[in-house]
Amino acid sequence: MKSDLVKRISLRRVLLMIGSFIIGVLTDISFSYFMDGIPVLYYDNLKHTDIISVQITQGDETVLLTDATDIEKAARFVCTLRYRFGKAKDSEAEVMYVFSFEDGTKMEIGANSTTVFKNGKQYRGDSDSCEFFITCTKGMFFHGRTARSGP
Repeated sequence: MKSDLVKRISLRRVLLMIGSFIIGVLTDISFSYFMDGIPVLYYDNLKHTDIISVQITQGDETVLLTDATDIEKAARFVCTLRYRFGKAKDSEAEVMYVFSFEDGTKMEIGANSTTVFKNGKQYRGDSDSCEFFITCTKGMFFHGRTARSGP
């Protein structure tokens, strides 16, 4: 009799701990989404060692990166892009990266201030990450190339 009671109490404790853990994980994921959005790409998934070149286009200017250090910087910038659920506005990318891989495949990722572009699809971008991505790209790869006045 006593052992049945102990088993029920132990089972309740285990189920309560598992339930608390699941609720905590779901709360953390929800909080992370509302604060940061969802990453378009994870750095570990990009396998930057397989990239042979990156072509970056901003407006009518294009830069081709083949140096391993520059390719790694470009890969890290792309991984800062985040998107949110919802419909993206049809628009054009302000900055577009085209990664060329050793196996001959290509991956296109770009952004403007409100939209993230990935392989022909558009996502509603997180405005902070989009602006950060555009600013870093302009500063790192197009610095001094274009004389623009104003913001």
